[in-house]
Amino acid sequence: MTNASALVSACRSRWFAGRALRRAPWTRAQILFLAFAFYMAVPLLDVPFWGISLSAPILMLVALEVATGQARVHWARYEGWLALAVWYWLGCAMSLVANQVWGGRRITPGEAYELVRWAYWMTAFALSMVFCANPEFRGRVCKALAAGVTLLAGLRVVEAVAFGFWGHGKSYFMSPNAYGWEFTTFAPFAVALPATLRGGRRRWALAALGMVLLAWVLSGSRGSWVALSAGLCVFLALCLASPRALPRYLGALAGGLALAGVVFWLARERLSEPVGERVRSFQTLDQDKSYAIRKLMIQKGLKMFRENPLFGAGLDRFKSTSVPLERPPILRYAGQEHFNVKSSHNSYIAVLAETGLAASVPLALLLAALALKGLTAAMRAARRGDIWSVAAYASFVGMSIHLWVLTGLTGTAPWFIYGLLAGVIVSSGRYRRVGLIPAPGRIVAARALGA
Repeated sequence: MTNASALVSACRSRWFAGRALRRAPWTRAQILFLAFAFYMAVPLLDVPFWGISLSAPILMLVALEVATGQARVHWARYEGWLALAVWYWLGCAMSLVANQVWGGRRITPGEAYELVRWAYWMTAFALSMVFCANPEFRGRVCKALAAGVTLLAGLRVVEAVAFGFWGHGKSYFMSPNAYGWEFTTFAPFAVALPATLRGGRRRWALAALGMVLLAWVLSGSRGSWVALSAGLCVFLALCLASPRALPRYLGALAGGLALAGVVFWLARERLSEPVGERVRSFQTLDQDKSYAIRKLMIQKGLKMFRENPLFGAGLDRFKSTSVPLERPPILRYAGQEHFNVKSSHNSYIAVLAETGLAASVPLALLLAALALKGLTAAMRAARRGDIWSVAAYASFVGMSIHLWVLTGLTGTAPWFIYGLLAGVIVSSGRYRRVGLIPAPGRIVAARALGA
């Protein structure tokens, strides 16, 4: 009887805490974090004269709020995830130190600066997890992401109409591959948005979704086409876990696809050639230099790993390391060094080659935990009507696939998404422990910053 009373008391206190949070004004840290999230989806501006992303000073202000106690965080709730992040960073540091001690390669200022950047990305992961463990605030964050990617899509459509950049060949605000990366990572939130709205706002959200899907195709990024398609398939599969809400989710996506299809039909003469050319290129990948270079860089990364499987060649040393390469005929137009200085074009191979098992093992454990626990949390979220958590998992899946063809781990966006999904997992586990499973469409908020 005592245990039952304690459970009822815990549920009641959570309910009152949620109502108090909904009435409370946003803190400075929350406002800054929303700005940070919005920028993640539309990263067009840098800090003048510094050459760094605008997200860096914003996130550092958030970190300052947390460090000075202005935003309370109970770190013990996140210690498992934080341990993996620290382990990964230490693995990166060990790769440099070991290569200096045993390999005789001095650590350059640039490599030391890269280690500082990794510390910043681990901070982004930790703070994103903490803020997004609050279910109500997580919804605000996801709406900011949907707004940001919609703005980015609008800019891409403006490029096409104003400058005639209808295909993959040219773009103005960002490179075609950068557009593709942003759409892969953040378009699932635009897909989820119409399902959370009603009336006129839902119709506007459907129009925005149609524009996002149109801009995604206009980017011409084949990696994004494959990755986002996989993410949206996961999105729909998870929605099957919520039969009552499924028609609303399917209706939102179908409406966006229909609007995009109408625009494609109206602009078919302009789109048929550039888009059709990229689609046909899937049939001739064996003659595609870009595809061949990516395969060659995988070969290089594996050779670098075999030379030093424990610590790799050292952090940020993929381009500066030379290994003998077996080039296919299509790449024999240039010598070995022409290809040895290229980017890895593969985030996972880059980590394996540069840091060996020292950092690859914690990264693999982190990704496996996010994939497996995230799937369970997303299925649970779909059943209770939390569509934003489903979108977070779909984003993670698509982004993880896309990282196989670019070096995107050296950026803030993937660590933000990892933190977002970790926050989903943490909050899902807390609901399960106290028996606090909200009804579909209603999320009961936890206390400040996921507490």
